[in-house]
Amino acid sequence: MGALTLTLSQGERGHGRERGRVHLSPWERSPEGRVRDHVSKGERPSPHASPTGRGGSPETRALGVAAQGIAKAADLLSRRYTLVATNVPYLQRGKQDPLLAGYLTKYHPEAKNDLATCFVQRCLALCPSEGTVALVTPQLWLFLTTYRKLRARLLVSATWHVAARLGRGAFKAISGEVVNVALLVITRASPEPGVQMTGLDAQAPRNPEEKAALLRDGEVQLASQADQLANPDAGVTLGQEEGPLLDRRARSLLGFQTADYPRFGRCHWEHPSVPYGCYLQQSTIAATVSYSGCCDLVHWEAARTAMKGVPRGSIPW
Repeated sequence: MGALTLTLSQGERGHGRERGRVHLSPWERSPEGRVRDHVSKGERPSPHASPTGRGGSPETRALGVAAQGIAKAADLLSRRYTLVATNVPYLQRGKQDPLLAGYLTKYHPEAKNDLATCFVQRCLALCPSEGTVALVTPQLWLFLTTYRKLRARLLVSATWHVAARLGRGAFKAISGEVVNVALLVITRASPEPGVQMTGLDAQAPRNPEEKAALLRDGEVQLASQADQLANPDAGVTLGQEEGPLLDRRARSLLGFQTADYPRFGRCHWEHPSVPYGCYLQQSTIAATVSYSGCCDLVHWEAARTAMKGVPRGSIPW
């Protein structure tokens, strides 16, 4: 995770408490949100108190240092910031441990599939009304169906200023082309009618210096924020995609499948055991259920040679 920039809002400077009432979103009612409320009631540690005290065992002094760090973190999380700028941490759902996955499911249900998108919500929660976040996040959440509800909510409830696709190779410290990222600037305020967001595409340059130059001097595209909601799954297109959708121009018979399935495919209950040369196959399902799609098998050994001569077309022979 990169450096985190936090700029105090007007009511927070000098330990002030003049911040206005802000509607609490679901993620602000999470445990750390309650810690913020607890600390904001005045239960702050004295800035002059020593974490180690005098005397005591090394273990006690170490606990004192840890406690001061926790108190400092709670103090920072209790405040509101006019600007939060950071490169959020990335961790996809499959790599989250059960404790973290359970927490994100409970408090960030629309963003739970990646820790990065949960941090988008968390950073916005640190802002008061009219506060702004500037975040580097994975690019995929801008268009994947998994994040449709999250995108739709943010497009309605927040004002998007910039959505720049940085692509791979945006970081000096990360070698290879692993991280495909975007730069977002979003304000926690309902969008005005007709508001437009700025789109930038810096994916073509292959190193950070060229991407930075393109962000400074490149051509920008303007796109209506409200129009993003009309895109399939409310995908953020940055004004790059024009014209009719592909499904208006082409029709797909089916997805990836063995060329002549009626010939090489069977249901497993047609045989007392799996025949030689056949393999169990998991197929697609019509609806989300607890257990389905596990009834087929394919005669792959025969298909490996026989399918080479099978004609391909819309009607199987």
